[in-house]
Amino acid sequence: FWGIFWINASTEAMIIQSLLEVARRLGLDDVFSVMRYLSEVAEDWLLIIDNTDDPSIALSKYFPPGGKGSILITSRNPELAVYATVGSTNIDTLSPEEAIDLLLRAAGVVIGSDIATRESARLLVNALDRLPLALDQAGAYMKQNGYSIEEYMEMYETAGGPAPKRSPKSYDHRKGSVLGVFDLSLHCMEEMSTEISLDALDVLYFLTFVSCSINVEELLERAWVNEMKHKQSSSPRQYQLRVLCNPKKIEWQPFRLRQALVLLASYSLIRLERGDKVVSIHPLVKIATQTHLNKDELLRYSNVTASTLTAAAGMNLETEEYGFREALLSHLDVFLSLHDDNFESEINVVGWAESLSSFSAAFRDGGQYERALELETREINLRKQLLGGEHLDTLRSMNRISCHLRDLGRSHEAATVSKSVLQTRQELLGNEHPETLESMEGLASSYSMLGQLQEAIKLMERALDLRRKLFGEADDGTIMDMSHLAAYYRRFGRYLEALKLEKAVLFNRERTLGQAHPDTLISMNNLAVTYGEIGRVKEATILQEKVVSVSIQILGDGNTGSATAMHNLAASYNKLGKHSEAVNLEIRVLELRRGQFGKTHPNTLRAMANLATAYEAAGQKREGLDLRRDLLQQTETMLGHDHPATFTVMADLATSREATEGYQDAVELREKLLQLAEVQFGRDHPTARKARSDLVTSYQITDQRQKAAELRRSPEQANESVGENWQAEGLSAKTNESLSLPSTADAERGSSDTDSTCSEETSISQTASGSSVTPSGAARATLVERITAAFENDLELVFAYEDLRLVMSRRKFIQKHMRLLKNYFNDLYPKTEERRLATSFLSSSRARRVVAELICNRISLNKQVVQAPEEAQTDLSRLDRLELPVNSGEKSMSPLAEEIERFDFSDQDQSSDEREDSDKAFSTEAHEISASALDDLVHSFTTGVPYSQYKTSLQKLANLRCSPQILYSATRLGTVDAVRGLLERHFKAVAVKEFEWLQELKSLGYGFYDIAELLLDDMNRSPWIFLKQPEPQQVSILPDFHTSNCVHQGGKKTNSAPRLITTDLENTEDLKKFIAENCGLAGVVPKSRDPKAWTGLVTFFGNARSTASITYDIVVSRRELVSRICEALQRFCGIASYLQKKGLCCNSFTLLRFASITGSTVIELCTIAFRLALDLYVVLQLLINNWESPGLISRCLPRLSKIANEIICTICDAKIPVNEDDIGFHSCLDKVSLAVQILTLGIYLYSQAHTGDVHPFFLTDPLSHIYLLGIQSPHRDYAKACIRVTPSRLTCMAGVAGDVVNVFGSLEFSEASVTEQAYDLLASPANLAETWDAWRLIMDASMPYEQGIYAIEVGEGFISAAGEISESRDHANKIPKLHWSRGGPLLDSKMPFSLHEKALIGTTTINPSCPVDEHRSWMCATGAMETLGAKESYWERSEAQAGLQGGQYVIAQFNMTWVKRPGTTLKHIHLRPDINLPFLQSDWGLQISYCTGVARRVSLCDLLADITPILIEELLQQPPGWKSLRVDHNIVDALKGSDFKAWFDRLVPELQSDVLRIVRYVLLILQDTGIDQSGDHLVAIWPRKGNPLGCFKIPCKNATFWARMLQDSSDCATFAYVTPLCLETHEWKCQELQTAPWHNRSVVLKTAVSLHKSGVATVDQWRLRHEQSYVLGQPGNYLIGKASISTSIATMHIPPHLNISKTVIPASVQARIKEHLREKQCTNAPAHGVIVVARQPQLFSLGF
Repeated sequence: FWGIFWINASTEAMIIQSLLEVARRLGLDDVFSVMRYLSEVAEDWLLIIDNTDDPSIALSKYFPPGGKGSILITSRNPELAVYATVGSTNIDTLSPEEAIDLLLRAAGVVIGSDIATRESARLLVNALDRLPLALDQAGAYMKQNGYSIEEYMEMYETAGGPAPKRSPKSYDHRKGSVLGVFDLSLHCMEEMSTEISLDALDVLYFLTFVSCSINVEELLERAWVNEMKHKQSSSPRQYQLRVLCNPKKIEWQPFRLRQALVLLASYSLIRLERGDKVVSIHPLVKIATQTHLNKDELLRYSNVTASTLTAAAGMNLETEEYGFREALLSHLDVFLSLHDDNFESEINVVGWAESLSSFSAAFRDGGQYERALELETREINLRKQLLGGEHLDTLRSMNRISCHLRDLGRSHEAATVSKSVLQTRQELLGNEHPETLESMEGLASSYSMLGQLQEAIKLMERALDLRRKLFGEADDGTIMDMSHLAAYYRRFGRYLEALKLEKAVLFNRERTLGQAHPDTLISMNNLAVTYGEIGRVKEATILQEKVVSVSIQILGDGNTGSATAMHNLAASYNKLGKHSEAVNLEIRVLELRRGQFGKTHPNTLRAMANLATAYEAAGQKREGLDLRRDLLQQTETMLGHDHPATFTVMADLATSREATEGYQDAVELREKLLQLAEVQFGRDHPTARKARSDLVTSYQITDQRQKAAELRRSPEQANESVGENWQAEGLSAKTNESLSLPSTADAERGSSDTDSTCSEETSISQTASGSSVTPSGAARATLVERITAAFENDLELVFAYEDLRLVMSRRKFIQKHMRLLKNYFNDLYPKTEERRLATSFLSSSRARRVVAELICNRISLNKQVVQAPEEAQTDLSRLDRLELPVNSGEKSMSPLAEEIERFDFSDQDQSSDEREDSDKAFSTEAHEISASALDDLVHSFTTGVPYSQYKTSLQKLANLRCSPQILYSATRLGTVDAVRGLLERHFKAVAVKEFEWLQELKSLGYGFYDIAELLLDDMNRSPWIFLKQPEPQQVSILPDFHTSNCVHQGGKKTNSAPRLITTDLENTEDLKKFIAENCGLAGVVPKSRDPKAWTGLVTFFGNARSTASITYDIVVSRRELVSRICEALQRFCGIASYLQKKGLCCNSFTLLRFASITGSTVIELCTIAFRLALDLYVVLQLLINNWESPGLISRCLPRLSKIANEIICTICDAKIPVNEDDIGFHSCLDKVSLAVQILTLGIYLYSQAHTGDVHPFFLTDPLSHIYLLGIQSPHRDYAKACIRVTPSRLTCMAGVAGDVVNVFGSLEFSEASVTEQAYDLLASPANLAETWDAWRLIMDASMPYEQGIYAIEVGEGFISAAGEISESRDHANKIPKLHWSRGGPLLDSKMPFSLHEKALIGTTTINPSCPVDEHRSWMCATGAMETLGAKESYWERSEAQAGLQGGQYVIAQFNMTWVKRPGTTLKHIHLRPDINLPFLQSDWGLQISYCTGVARRVSLCDLLADITPILIEELLQQPPGWKSLRVDHNIVDALKGSDFKAWFDRLVPELQSDVLRIVRYVLLILQDTGIDQSGDHLVAIWPRKGNPLGCFKIPCKNATFWARMLQDSSDCATFAYVTPLCLETHEWKCQELQTAPWHNRSVVLKTAVSLHKSGVATVDQWRLRHEQSYVLGQPGNYLIGKASISTSIATMHIPPHLNISKTVIPASVQARIKEHLREKQCTNAPAHGVIVVARQPQLFSLGF
């Protein structure tokens, strides 16, 4: 090979570090340069990627593109074989002779030794399994201690061979020899007991917890230095490395460390590389070290490593060199990967919290903001457990979390956290505490990022006032606040206030820090930027020259900040007309950027663009053109043709070609740009609209007017008519444009908040010098354009324009605005002749109309108001690239420029005096306006009293017009920001009448942005509820996995007695939501409001939108389409892995499909193995990772087709042939898409047992029919879809599955989708039991296991044999016929059936001619109806079932942890024969005091203790063991005790069975208590002797309205009873009557609640907020609970109150609310105790 390059891939940071070393050796700049170089070099090379054990690292992005060279990957993880393109092999041991040579070489013995020596070595190498690492260490041991091979062999055998002391989870018993050799080496070092050996062992144990490659001396030196800075270590001495414990030395002494490393290397435990600087340790040595240590030692060295890494990370990593920073982050990654959240309960907790904070800061300094946030979140959870939510350290951690969120751009979340911290600090510390001020500043920063500048300014002004009061003007914090506030003022357009503050900041910093300090340079630059904004360019230039001079002097000209300062100075030079100086500076900046970042870095490309602009401003258009061509080529190479930055460069190049008269080239570039922009963004995107507008202008320039007219007539250009009219009249405006490229750092931009030497980069103007002569027509247009742009730069004006445009027609808006403009211009008092003439012109009706129409056009383009200042480039901005020739006699003018020259701007509607004044103002060159004079004019017009009055008039007019009607107009625009802005400004005016419910949303804590989203979705009847898709689960499918005692393996043989289960069941609805948010609707997840980012397209049909077709046919590149399909499949595999990990699923799931048997259509329950999905995913990943290898793609396609066919054929009977020699990419991808759609939709339907509506929580309406199209066109006739899902009915199994099941079908069974017809079910008992939650089988004890099944208990009945049918063409054997019926099983010993053999279930038919009259029959049967209680002779049935355990029959039970049937409430789930202990211990009992009417939640155990004796004693036939349980075993005390499980376990089996039957009997009696089905009554039993089943029906109204929250659901159950106990609260006291009247009401509830969000996870750290409202209940029936928390010390003991009322939020909006309160789910769940009352309850009389 020409070159062999070795890459350490143990972590991603090590990969980058290794590639940077390769770059250094090759003389290249960065990692990307290495990739590109290897892909282009002609010689053959080998890239060895070693230690690739981490599957989460995307290795493929480090593969050089193309087909050159070879790549060798070494790994211990077989999953990484996915990267193999030419094969993979397992390397286990050496050959005998190779092993002997290695051993002898390591031992220092001559390889050509005598035969006896080699024979002795042969015995030893065989004992060591010929493993290289073991041989190397054994040889090193012999060499170090002078042992012979025979002596070492004797010691090895005496030590016990390869058996380790403690096998870790990752221990491979084939590698036991390594552990044996390792133990010998460590035992020898331990016996030395010298300082060096103890140091060596200490260092070795430390190395176990960090990366395999480490510069340990550098790391420990920095840790030691940092500890010395703090005078003493923050960690206890026992948690420090020995080599760091050297208190007498004031300098780092590495001698002890080096001695220790040499000793370790002599035993081959480590290797020393790069001049003994870098230590390398083999992964197996690390495993062996961890095996050698006991648990206490592992814990101690975990603390030691945490302490050491914390010390090393204690400094600011931003100032460290890249190599050390990345290496430290790599060590942190490895260390943290070994320590999960459980570790926090064992380690030194306080120190661990500090370590997490330090690690988080390190990752933030390293730019890994997500990782920093994750660690800070772990820290805050730990601190809340230790210290509580309101401890100062906890609040500091929360404050850091808000900083991390801002770093990630998650401004809304950052603002929420900052608000919470600020509120708590204000309560605890007061407003004047420094940490409270810190919170104010952080919240202001979040508001600024959100564009809420007014709120940011208010907060920052308040913080600044407090700092001035507390610390004075010269305090660093005060100065920083002044700088931040000035930046906010500048962004808001309040330049004079910003200028005043920035002058004060500069004065203070010069006085305290000096002129050469970097902070002073920042302040100087900020002041210069503001000067430039207000047109005072000369002052700005003077300051920037000073910044450049001092930066070069102090920082050097190679510093990033110095280069940025040079660029800003060049921008000012251009404004002053000093173009040659600007060009020289930009050339210097470009050279510096190339030296700093390389030729292809985004900062370098930006510098190229700036230099090109400078060339063009200086008249060197050819030089600029050449540079832009090079720039486009490099940008396309680095970023691709379809990157937004490439579009910008292409547009600039087209402009340059027009400036050099290359008009046709410009047209071609703009046509290409338009095509790319529409494909990438769509026709409606601003980039595409801008490209279309520019192309129209290019067509006009080249006299292609027909094409221009056709393009202009497109819908997107309809609102630009006024701009086009002005084009025709020759108006042109110059605006500034600058290149916008992505950057990896913000050093180029900066802000006053950063540490760079400048805060902003000023765009370089492309206008000519201010001294150049401008024609009068263009001057007038420029003045109008600048005034309009100035108005649009004022956010207050923009908001008023938006509001007025919403309530007025275009004509009315222009009329009203012209009147206001007339008053404004008439109120101006110009001080100079030039200002007077300009004012006279602007006050003309023609000019005012143009200004009003331009503003109206821009408002009507539906642009987001928060971006208005940035979009000051107007409809005319497409003309800004045209420049008039310097000498018109030398060059011909373009057609449009000639029109501008001929254009007459006179206003025919003006009076003669007005025309005279207007023409006089601009008719001669004496009144030409220079650039600087124009800036001065605009500034004078937009300051002062008239301007303020103009703004006030607009705002008053907008306020007068505001009403609820304006919301309808705003929502029709379809932009969230427009609605949000309107709500922010006029909420009280619009949230009335039909929109009164918006006030309720606001009381729930919804911000205006969230309310705007909900309002838009509801008004537009969006079928989607948009969600934030969670991170995909890790793919770790086990193809042969089965849960314990699962149905596929026949369950567990047992008796028929019920069991006491100690594990709780999964919440069905939460789990279904979790699956839905990952798998979406057939893989399509509404994860954003932009459907272009989705996996596919969903089209809804029908009035109720109950039919949907799904296709993955989206407009993206082929690779992007494959990636999106692969992502959907990855999420499916992740869900399958999650279900297996939680023990909820085995190795497959079920689907329903239509099938044919004996000529009849049936519904068949079939399975799809997870193995198929995993195989498909692996091949898809291989395809994506090797996209540039055509040969591999051609090999992947047949495999993909084959797997996809196997999945599809699960639905379709017909096998689809696969021709491996002729498989097209499109047809293959179509099959793969269909397969993925079947998998993702199928797993969701499986999660709800294939029953009920298809209604994922992210859809507002349920679906009845779904059509899967693969990647076929969405416009295809969906009735011809290959696969469809339709609702159908089962025969007898409808008693289990419900009225409707969702069945897959193909075109063959299109007629079978008739819901009215019922079908038999073809299914194996195993699959049927798994799908519909069966819980036991009744089998023949004498027959082979799984063969002699007589009945399956499922639902409320049994499936048993009913006969058999003859052979069919589809099944070789006779098919058993089974039937489901309620009640006990009908056992036929002659007709057993098999667990895995399919049977036909459903032998009943419907007789439509039956004469029975329903009403008469009901009247006849009323005598048999029962009252509250068990619905059958419970004890008779129990005894009958108990009899099954003797004689012929045996029971097989299997674990069930997941009830899939939808609509199943907690009561239905838990009222099964098996009793769930966590359910009994949960507070689902409800006591209602007869005396006071106060209700409280109690555990079901407490309820049973109160109710059971009364109900059982009243039975005529009591359970046989009841007396013994009551008298001898004290069952009542056991139920009320703290350890019911221990008491239960001490009982004999017969009594255990009686206890569980008694418990179930009582709960069945009480199952109809709680809220009745109508939702109008609270039913509560009051069992008394003689009338045990008496109950009250309490109306849920007035004072008892709160009870509606107790409605039975998947997360709420209520078993209610009246108690004689006198329950009191602060408000409700005893009636003090011996015979108290019953008022049939319950006034208050004592319970506990927690906050629940969509998905599986709940929010475990939260608290009720005073006066905050919350929703309770289920969507569509939500209640509103307003929290009231006592703030008085005298009443602090009173729990918070929730005042319940009916919500006015529409049901359609309720479905979109993503979080609600619910009652505590289990005993240990975090929750807040509350008292629930109805809103304003009326007090009772009679003492209530």
